[in-house]
Amino acid sequence: MNTADNLLRVGTHLNHGKYRIVRHLASGGFGNTYEAVNAAFDVKCAIKEFFMSGVNHRAGDSLAVEVSNSAMTYTFDSAKKKFKKEAQRLYGIQNEHIVRVHDMFEENNTVYYVMDFIDGSSLNKIMKQQGHPFSEAQCKDILLQMCDALRCIHAQKLWHMDIKPGNIMMDGNGKCTLIDFGASKQTDPDGTNTVTSSVIAQTPGYAPSEQISGNYDHWGPWTDIYALGATVYNLITAQRPPLRDDIDINQEKAFAFPETVSQQMRDLIIRMMQPVYLNRPQSVDEIETALNIAPQNNGENNIDTVYEKKPADEETVIAGKDSDKDVHAQPEVEKPVPNSRNRKKIFFYIALSLLLIGGIIAYFIMNTNRTNVNTKPPVDANTDSPVEANTDSPVEVDGPVFEVNGVSFKMVNVPGGTFTMGGTSEQGSDAFNDESPSHQVTLTAFSIGQTEVTQELWQAVMGNNPSSFNGSKRPVESVSWDDSQAFIHKLNNLTGQNFRLPTEAEWEYAARGGSNGGTKYAGSDNIDDVAWYDVNSYDKVGDSPAYGTHDVATKRANSLVIYDMSGNVWEWCQDWYGDYSSSSQTNPQGPSTGSSRVFRGGGWRCSARYCRVSFRGHNDPGYRGYGLGLRLAL
Repeated sequence: MNTADNLLRVGTHLNHGKYRIVRHLASGGFGNTYEAVNAAFDVKCAIKEFFMSGVNHRAGDSLAVEVSNSAMTYTFDSAKKKFKKEAQRLYGIQNEHIVRVHDMFEENNTVYYVMDFIDGSSLNKIMKQQGHPFSEAQCKDILLQMCDALRCIHAQKLWHMDIKPGNIMMDGNGKCTLIDFGASKQTDPDGTNTVTSSVIAQTPGYAPSEQISGNYDHWGPWTDIYALGATVYNLITAQRPPLRDDIDINQEKAFAFPETVSQQMRDLIIRMMQPVYLNRPQSVDEIETALNIAPQNNGENNIDTVYEKKPADEETVIAGKDSDKDVHAQPEVEKPVPNSRNRKKIFFYIALSLLLIGGIIAYFIMNTNRTNVNTKPPVDANTDSPVEANTDSPVEVDGPVFEVNGVSFKMVNVPGGTFTMGGTSEQGSDAFNDESPSHQVTLTAFSIGQTEVTQELWQAVMGNNPSSFNGSKRPVESVSWDDSQAFIHKLNNLTGQNFRLPTEAEWEYAARGGSNGGTKYAGSDNIDDVAWYDVNSYDKVGDSPAYGTHDVATKRANSLVIYDMSGNVWEWCQDWYGDYSSSSQTNPQGPSTGSSRVFRGGGWRCSARYCRVSFRGHNDPGYRGYGLGLRLAL
């Protein structure tokens, strides 16, 4: 049946002649919208009719809305009740950037509500007509108007859930109005449950993972903020927003911004579209703050255009327990914001120097607080090729060696001291807002793993190997913070020690090389010296031996002879994630409570910006990512 057969005809009267249909405006997954006239006052209005695409039809000349399949009757009735709630919610909202509802009535076996008629067009239609993207200034103005609209509905615990250019109208004066609340959800007053139906709407490219998976507990302002970020991206580029998987895998490379877009706007859009909801702005206030005070970045452009995407029409996909449509639902697995490009050069010891001090060799053998020197050039097990030796690193390293079920591992003693933590001067414009304010931290002495926990050590302790990239000397990955705690608990039972994860402050202090550290990455300002990151590990796709993680200690160590603190895998820290304080601190432990745990260092598929010693990542303690591992502290 043609779409026109399912529409009300021009001239049709509704609500006992009060309204007359003038023309059809648009149709979506949940209804048809018409321009109409209030006959009593000869005033234009818009009327939305509840009509489910693929579920409803009209028979012949009848105006009655019928259910095409009796099995869908429950779905239709439930969704119709929700449609009425949508009207009731909108009736009570007074905001100049949200469409106003004036009336609601039932007729023709369905529900209608009456709204303001907006004399304008959708942003999607305007962009197609003008043939080019909106300017950054226009996008900023649209963004601020939508922030005002979202602040209003979010205060009522109402989430729009389908923000996109097609659902934002603009009149001739540039005023924007948010329309179509058909997919909206509202949290109950007690904040414990979310009012929902079996119907979930989503527009590919505009819907974040928590919406796609139907994880109601993770819905909130940040869900609409993702869609708003995708909307601004589409307006400023005239390209379809990258899908969540594109962003998760390619990170910044998933975004193809024109050169004219400022770094401030790029950073904001990318932050709004982070796959992990905790990494997005948590309210529109944060967006406005970023727009008002974030400095323009005239330095290096960190966004690389990898491919061009053709503009695509927005199509809202409807799914429900009774629907036969594929929504490409994905499990609620949120991966950390990736960060890291790094090549690490191997630590090579000169055998001749040891032969000249033969008496000390015996001392090294007997003293577990010294590092045995390997006279053979290190070999990258992934390529079977010798790795260039670093002859500048110190030979002797203070710290105990432990052995568990035949697997040994080294700890490095880190002397106490004071350092400046956070986005210090060498980090430059790459530093993010949460790296500020930089502040003075004093730490007492501690020990930290010379390498990340390897797969062979994890296997020796836990009896399994969860890693995606197998190799005994590779770091273990795909482990959560909770998994790390279970590993440490078993390790302590086996060794009688008190191993733990490093605090965030300990981690950064060790990565910087102690009190005197001043490099951008852990051991160098040149990331290729010290890290496995996207350029040398992720860009080598397919069956390349360079793809993925690499054996530990095959890049150059930092000044404390600690390896891989930039790149290879992210490393969990003990702390809850929270804002920094400007005050000086001694042995800080982070916030006492929180919702996400910190991880540091970047990984094999991250850009250099995320492998810096001051960058902060965080995620749910139960999250497992195949770029996420750990390093021990004692």
